Amino acid sequence: MESWQYQFRNLMTDGELCFDGEDYEAERLLFQDASKLIPDPKRDHEEATQAIGAIADCFYKLRECAKAQAALNDILLCPGGASNPFIRLRRGQVFHQLGDPEKARTGLTTAFLNGGSEVFDGETEYLELISDVVSQLGRE
Repeated sequence: MESWQYQFRNLMTDGELCFDGEDYEAERLLFQDASKLIPDPKRDHEEATQAIGAIADCFYKLRECAKAQAALNDILLCPGGASNPFIRLRRGQVFHQLGDPEKARTGLTTAFLNGGSEVFDGETEYLELISDVVSQLGRE
């Protein structure tokens, strides 16, 4: 492991501690500091997926959905970002909050297809938005 990766992990851990305390702004700043440690091209590193996903989650929790959407768009180009069920769930939620029901359904459906109903734990209202899709898949 390279030295930047140790620093990265420490900052990410500190950010997660802030998240547990619901200090999303402090968390976001730590995650952004962690992302700055990733060498260019950032999108070639798995750590970028982790950092950008965490930053997007902070923006979502802070109800800054336009910023969350920008981060979630970037993460699709990072390793594992496009297939990550949690990322797809957040994308669907953000599009729903921004008033784009078609993109919301696409994101939520992709989350369900990649992670099943477990990814919606605690987020049942979003699972209800695609209940027709879920019931159709249960019949096949």
